[in-house]
Amino acid sequence: MTISLSEILDSLPLRSPTGPAWVTAVMADLDHFLADHASCERKAHAAALMIVSRFPEHPDLQEKMIGLAREELEHFEQVFLILRRRKITLGPDAVDQYVKNLLQHVRHPRDQHLLDRLLVAAMVEARSCERFCHFAAALPDGELKTFYIAFAQSESSHYPLFINTAKSLFPPAEVDRRLGEWLDLESAIMLALPYAATVH
Repeated sequence: MTISLSEILDSLPLRSPTGPAWVTAVMADLDHFLADHASCERKAHAAALMIVSRFPEHPDLQEKMIGLAREELEHFEQVFLILRRRKITLGPDAVDQYVKNLLQHVRHPRDQHLLDRLLVAAMVEARSCERFCHFAAALPDGELKTFYIAFAQSESSHYPLFINTAKSLFPPAEVDRRLGEWLDLESAIMLALPYAATVH
C-alpha cells in the first residue's frame, strides 16, 4: 500500500512545520534547488559511510549504514540525471548552515557522539522528507512531480531507520529522552534560518 504525502507529513515528529514561504523561494529558483538537492544526497551518502568507518565495533550498524549509503548514492544519481536533462551544472558543495548548526550540539564522548550523530541524521531526514512532500505537492502534474512524490515516499523510511538503529544500540528510554531534546533544538534552528531555494 502506497503512503500519501499527507500521511507522511502526519507521521513526522517535527515540532514546527516549514512555512509556505519556503515553497515560494524554491519555485523562484528551481534550478538552484535541484542542484542543492543533488548535493544533499551526495552528502548523505558520505555521512553514512563516515559512520561505517568510525564505529567498527558495531557491525550491525555498519551493515545498515552501508545499505543506506547505497540507496543515497542511487538517489544522488537520480537527481544528477535530472540536472543533466535540464542542463543544470552541479557545482561544489555549499555549506549547509542548518546541518552545521545541528552538529554544534553533538556531544563528544564516544557513545554519546554516536547517539547524537544518529539523531542528527534523523532530524535532517525528517526535515528533508517534510520539505520534499511540500515541494511535490506544489509541482504541476508531470514527470518532476511524479518523481518527487515517489522520492518523498522513499525518504519517509530514513527517519525511523535512524531512530530504530539508535534504539538497538542504546536504551530506548535514553534515546527517547535525547530525541525530545533534539526535536526542540531542530525546531529552534530551523525557525532561525531564512528560507531559500535549498532543501534546508
